[in-house]
Amino acid sequence: MTADRLERTARWIERMEGGIEKLRKVILQDELGICKNLEAMMDNLVSTYEDEWATAVKGHSFIISMSLHVLMTNAPTDPMKRKQFKQFINTDEKLPQSEIITERGQHRPADWPKAYPPMKFSYSNIVTAKSEWKWINVARKEDMLPNDAGTTSATVKYGDTQLAIFHVPKR
Repeated sequence: MTADRLERTARWIERMEGGIEKLRKVILQDELGICKNLEAMMDNLVSTYEDEWATAVKGHSFIISMSLHVLMTNAPTDPMKRKQFKQFINTDEKLPQSEIITERGQHRPADWPKAYPPMKFSYSNIVTAKSEWKWINVARKEDMLPNDAGTTSATVKYGDTQLAIFHVPKR
């Protein structure tokens, strides 16, 4: 294979020695004798394709056959995969991801505000006396899904506020 991962086809053809004419000879005339292997690789790719999103979110598995027919099967939903797609780890409540507005008869996400309140946090901004502060459990350790490096992040809902929580080991 001569293309770089995620390389645009047009750029790949431009830099390939012989360009589109060479590609035609390789594919249509099997100039390099590799078409049988390429067909086998493509057959394997197509016959083993599975829509992972549909499996995780809906519990359906979509498989595309060689004849390009789509087969939908009821796959068992993996609870750990479904957990990754839950909006908040501490409640089944859901909130819209963004505000939707109607413009010229079409729905679209609202623009972000042009100005934001200051983001610097200081103790002087807190009106509750420090003696009244208390820790509140917003998540359970088993709800966090660490990656291979052991770090994890999640979103929790506390009242009407969405909070991002993070765990970075050794920090």
